[in-house]
Amino acid sequence: MAAQGHCEGQSVNRPPLFDGEDYTYWKTRMEYFLQGFDFQIWSIVEEGDLLVTNEKDKWTEDDRKKISLNCKAKSILCCALSKKEFNRVSAC
Repeated sequence: MAAQGHCEGQSVNRPPLFDGEDYTYWKTRMEYFLQGFDFQIWSIVEEGDLLVTNEKDKWTEDDRKKISLNCKAKSILCCALSKKEFNRVSAC
């Protein structure tokens, strides 16, 4: 039986869903989720994208890894938002 008010569950494989309510609770859970998934992704959320200075046709393996981590961070954040919240912030 699911706990009342927790319809998205408590999965370690799925980020906590932000539906526009109780931001402080979601923020703390999201921080722990991202740190547990990959601490470097949490650093990207806090500090911004990892920088890649080479042009795309000259990317090194390290550049590709940085781009991949940047994309994973954005993807997880998008998956953690309800449709309403995603539409509200997607143009920012």
